[in-house]
Amino acid sequence: MAMSSKAFSSPSAMRSDRCGRAWRFVCVAAMATLAAACDNSPLNKDETTFHLRSLNLVEDSPQLAIDLDDTTVHSLKYGGGSGFSAGHPGSHDITFHALLPVDLDDDDDDDATEVEVGNSTSYTFLAGTPYTLIVYGTLADIRTYVMEGLNQRDDVDDDKLVLQFTNASANAGEVDVYVTAADASVATRQYVDTLALTESSSPLELTLVRDDDDLDDDSTLSTDVVVELMRPGTSQAIYRSDSIAFAEKGRVLLAIANAKGPGTTPVQLVTSSGGVYRNAVDRAALKFVHISHDTPALDVTVGSGLADPLARNIGFRQSTAYVDIKDGENGMIAVPAGAGSPYVFFEEFTAVGGGYYTAYAMGPASVVDAVVMAADGRSVPTQASFRFVHGAGILETEEPLDLYLRLPGEGVDFEDDDTVPSIKSLAYQNASTYFTLKEGDYEIYFAYAGTSKIVVGPRPFHVANGDVLSLVLLDDENGHLELMPVTDAAN
Repeated sequence: MAMSSKAFSSPSAMRSDRCGRAWRFVCVAAMATLAAACDNSPLNKDETTFHLRSLNLVEDSPQLAIDLDDTTVHSLKYGGGSGFSAGHPGSHDITFHALLPVDLDDDDDDDATEVEVGNSTSYTFLAGTPYTLIVYGTLADIRTYVMEGLNQRDDVDDDKLVLQFTNASANAGEVDVYVTAADASVATRQYVDTLALTESSSPLELTLVRDDDDLDDDSTLSTDVVVELMRPGTSQAIYRSDSIAFAEKGRVLLAIANAKGPGTTPVQLVTSSGGVYRNAVDRAALKFVHISHDTPALDVTVGSGLADPLARNIGFRQSTAYVDIKDGENGMIAVPAGAGSPYVFFEEFTAVGGGYYTAYAMGPASVVDAVVMAADGRSVPTQASFRFVHGAGILETEEPLDLYLRLPGEGVDFEDDDTVPSIKSLAYQNASTYFTLKEGDYEIYFAYAGTSKIVVGPRPFHVANGDVLSLVLLDDENGHLELMPVTDAAN
């Protein structure tokens, strides 16, 4: 039977009137302990301490600080897991802080560096006991439960692999868990447990078997594991992983979690070490953006059969919403709107399941082509993310561009030896990495790479928290350069 774990969170209310995280980070580094900031008692004996690790499954989370009392014990990105940290037994207050992005203004020391999310709660930790804190939900509704005991820190023998499952997915609901592991004598689907939300299985120990043709007795054994989730008592699958490789002597916690991204089943597996494994049948998503000023409106089809509609009568500066496509090899064909020919372009590309992609019709009409770029579809409500795309066909034969990101009115001082580009040598038909900053107003300058010759700028733009944007440099009908925002966020 599954072990029911205790849930103790309620919907969150954000507030930012706490002291900054810096003191608590210093404290945690100096003590290298959990919840022991000002306690001199020993923490190296299991019988007098507890051990805690955490897993951040909050779907729209930025870096999340997990605090016990006034000490940050773990700081985790979305999907991230921590190791075990030792602490003194007793009742501790648990709180959460979303870490805020940096500010371009280095001289402003008054800006908040974090905001508290979720409600504070207390939990009593017992000596000699390991715990795993599962944090899930959304920033507006953080939920938690604790896995207690179950030999979570015990060493695993040679030739053995221990798997344990916990259900933190409201999307999944109650599920039957099955595993297959051919190199552990589990050649057919083996039932593990039935888990409702916040329930965890007992540890499952597998014995790994060396292949007959493996003559090196000292080599590390491993096995490929396939995990399947079924509706209880049925053969209706809602999730099936690809093969996941695990080595002997491993103890692995696999959390069933909500998934963000395209696909029919929004469920994934996340391991305690931060590995993320999507449903093997997940699809990808593609949107189309027309930035070729002298190319007429287009109809675009996509997919292995090139028959799935992506865009209908999409003209210059227009874009579509995301459309689900299959993962793997895809083709894309564009024709003039309302006509079946001639082909304006044909493009082949590879999509990864769960991924978001944007296809740009780019370049002058005589050589227009589709440029497919991976995009970040995940929005975070405490920060703004944006990148720059060089799509100006008029500059195709020119040097790449250096980009200088500035606050309004700050300018670019090329006489200052400390002035360096924010992005170096951005070539035509390429995108920069994403910037993650606080919401607000910014300016961007484009200069020829390695020179002080400004091509365009300053160009002002505004980003709001939750935005995920591509700011596309393109040329218009009059040969002028402009900056066009394209939304990458899926929601």
